[in-house]
Amino acid sequence: TKARIRFFMKVFLIVTSFSAIIGLSQVLLYAITGKMYIGNVAPITASLIIEETSFGKLLRAPAFFGTPNNFAAALCVTLAVSLYYLVPPVLRGFKERVLLLMAILMMPIALIITFTRAAWLGFAVSALLIPYARRVSYAIHYTAVILLIVVIFHLAGVWGYLQKEVQQETILGGVQYRIGLLKSGMEGFTSRHPYIGIGLDQGHKYRPNPYHWPVHNAFAMAAVETGIFGFLVYCSFFVLLATRLIYLISTLRDEKEKTLPKAILVGFVALLVYIQGDPSLHDSLNWIYFALIESTVLVYRREGPVQSLKP
Repeated sequence: TKARIRFFMKVFLIVTSFSAIIGLSQVLLYAITGKMYIGNVAPITASLIIEETSFGKLLRAPAFFGTPNNFAAALCVTLAVSLYYLVPPVLRGFKERVLLLMAILMMPIALIITFTRAAWLGFAVSALLIPYARRVSYAIHYTAVILLIVVIFHLAGVWGYLQKEVQQETILGGVQYRIGLLKSGMEGFTSRHPYIGIGLDQGHKYRPNPYHWPVHNAFAMAAVETGIFGFLVYCSFFVLLATRLIYLISTLRDEKEKTLPKAILVGFVALLVYIQGDPSLHDSLNWIYFALIESTVLVYRREGPVQSLKP
């Protein structure tokens, strides 16, 4: 039912918000004591969980998710959905809006301390999409504001600084290593196992490394590990789910009825952008979100739109 879908969204928000508190506590405890209280984390993950920054060594918070990347994925998706819910006047209760605002203020901090740049980008793209999803008729106005901000950034020299940072990261940082993983993986896919792939969790064999890292892109990983047929099936999930969800939104007439599907669509965009930079082919979050989208489409079709909603 629609009520159960909304309940699921609340539970997801509560779990992620509580995890953000745990993640912030982990970082604070490491900064004070120098000890890592990270729970059951794989040794390889533990060896990569410290980030060198200009402020010194900082812990990449994993919370309850086992890895900082999984935690970051949940944060970027939940943040996108929560931010969309805060924008339209759906939550009329003062207490609800305050609690949601507190969660939204806390989760970005937790997202930052995961140091997962793909999740940062996923949330940024979804946040830019929210005004367009909220009011399509104001698309020209939003675009004009974004272009104005881009011009201001350019005149202030911000883009030049960002360009240098990206170049440095591409040449000397983790991006360069990920490009190498992608190149090796795709070369192995096209020349050795194009049809059935090298096998699940075997993608790292194309470029042996001490961390057993595969291609850091879920779609490329699908091709490398499951072949062209598995890649097409994986792509079909995203195409079909996005198409069904967008079609559902277009059939609804009441703006309040569109809020939940639109919020889920914004979270889907955040997830889609995130997996472009992470080997999350078979992460559980993907399949949970796939099920959420399909459940929403089926429930709304079965129950039909609500003709009138009391304020």
